Order: sequence, then C-alpha cells, then structure tokens
Amino acid sequence: MKRQTLLRRLLIGAGVVVVVAIVVLGPLLLSRLTKPQREPALATVERQSFPVVARASGVLQPAQYMHVNFGIAGQVTAIYVQVGQEVAKGQVLAKLDDLRQQAALKAANALFNSGEQVLAVAEASGSNAAIASAKSQVASAYLALVIAGQGEAATSLLAPESGTILTLNGAAGDVVSAGDTGPPVPGATNGSEGFITIGSPANFVVWALFSESDTAQLRVGQTGTVSVTALPGFNPPCKVAFIAPSATQVNGLPEYYAESTIGVPYPGLRNGYVATVNIDVAEATDVLAVPTQALFSNANGALQVDVWSNNAAYATTVTVGLTGDKLTQITSGLQAGEQVILSPLGQILSSSPSPT
Repeated sequence: MKRQTLLRRLLIGAGVVVVVAIVVLGPLLLSRLTKPQREPALATVERQSFPVVARASGVLQPAQYMHVNFGIAGQVTAIYVQVGQEVAKGQVLAKLDDLRQQAALKAANALFNSGEQVLAVAEASGSNAAIASAKSQVASAYLALVIAGQGEAATSLLAPESGTILTLNGAAGDVVSAGDTGPPVPGATNGSEGFITIGSPANFVVWALFSESDTAQLRVGQTGTVSVTALPGFNPPCKVAFIAPSATQVNGLPEYYAESTIGVPYPGLRNGYVATVNIDVAEATDVLAVPTQALFSNANGALQVDVWSNNAAYATTVTVGLTGDKLTQITSGLQAGEQVILSPLGQILSSSPSPT
C-alpha cells in the first residue's frame, strides 16, 4: 500500500513537471518549428556590361632605371658624382686606375708612328714589295692603337642615359669587378644593383608578372590603374609600355613580365614598393552575367552555379566567357531572370534534381 502511494506521488510529480515544461517551453518550440526558413543571398541573372581587367602584382622601379658598371675590373681612383645629382648622357661618373692602359696606349702610339715612318721610306723607294710590307705594319699598329684606346676608355664610367644618381655602391679605392650596364632584368637574381644606379626619382614604372591567359589580352598602350600596398587610396593611372616576348616559369607555369608606366609623379613612391596593376583589356557589352562569387567547380572540374527555385537550390552546369572584377559572362546554362545563390552550397547539392 505504501509502495502504491509513493508511486502515485512520483507519477503525479512527473506529470506536473511535464505540464510546466509544455506551458513554459511549448510556445518557444512552436515558434521555431513554424518560423519560415530564411532565403540565401541571391542574385538575378541579367544582361549587363562590365570591363574586363588583367591583374598582376609586381614592384615599383624608377623610370629609366639603369645599373651602371665598369666594363673591366680595376681599382676606383675617383668618383665625380653624388646621390641626387642630375647627369647627362655620356657624362663621366667615375674613373679606374689607368696606369696599365696608358702604358699600352703609349706603346701602341709609338708602334703606329714607327709604321708610318717605314711606309714613308718604302713609298720613297718605289718598291712595291716594301710598300705592301709597310702598309701591313701600319695596319697592325693601327689595330693595336684602337684596342689600346678602347682599354683606356673602359677606365671611365659614363652615364648611359640622362637622369638622376639614385645610388652609389662604392668609393674611391675600391677594387671592382667587370659588370654589365643597362636596365635590370625582371626576375633575375642579382646581388648587386650596380656600382651606380641612374633613374628618375619622381617617375616610376611597375614590372609585374601576368598569367599566360591575361598576357594573351595585353597590348602595349592599354591603360588601367595601379594600387600601391604602402599607399592605401593612391590609385594613379598607368599604361602598358612593354610586354616580355619570352615566358618566365613560376611554379612550372609560364608567366610574362610587363612594364607599365605610372602616369603621375608622386614623391611618396619608392623603389621596390609592392604594387598591383589593373589593366583594362576588354569590355563585355550587354552580356548575360552573374556575380563571379556565385560560381564553383564540381568534382569533375566543371563550372556550376546553384539556381534557386521553389525554395530549393539546384546545381546547374554553365559555360563562361569574359570575367571582370565582380561579374562573369554566362554563355550557356542559364536564362535571364533566374536567380542564383551568391554563396553556393556547391557539391553538397550537385546531385539535386533540376526543377520541373
């Protein structure tokens, strides 16, 4: 009897708990079960026009940037310029010790003068054989004189172009090796910037590596803008000035250097700043398009979008054409007026049946 009474009390207590739970939590559970499901972010497939941009990252470099090196090895005896100085093409920038070259030049001069004297004597004698021999001697002496003159000239470092001295990487008394003079080779690993570098401190260019597909659309003279990582909000105009004819292999893929000139001088620019070049290479006009973020690849690599219809998503295969900053042209697979999910669920829904 006591057990039955205890059991009855427990059941009554449990019933009270259930009733209280239903009264308190029931409305909350019911509201969650009956609350309509929120639609995903959608975009409508429609005809639009947009620019097509080729984009690549690279580094800033002063315009007319040149590495200037002595063509022969030797000891520097004098430097005639300083950083920031304007120089003219052909101006002497520095000088090597030329004692050996002067000696060679003096000996060559003496040999040439001697040969001319021998030729004069031979011509006075009237002997054809003597004249021929003397002329041969003069020709040999003249060649030695030219070579000696070139050796002496090589001890003077001349400015290959007009510009501003940007850096001096040596001093009088230094022993230098022979080097090349000219613009730096994009992508080359070069530990030295040159004994002297010349360029424009105000006007800059960007050397950037473009993908093979972008390079196919690049043309000299195309315009765009540059964004500089160190200077947020600074987006000057630019123009393509040069496209490398040969590829540079990057992780096994061919890419191509292109030089773009920045259209405005700006004192805040620095050699080596990282920049992104955005070149307008085409214009998509009145084409069927969707936001690029709606696209994804399925397991087979085919491009798809999730079409939203009747409150459900259906993975749909598409083919694309031109691609801009935010929009991509659709050449097949969609019709104007359809809606696509901006953040597609992708392959989770790739096997979903198409709407009927």
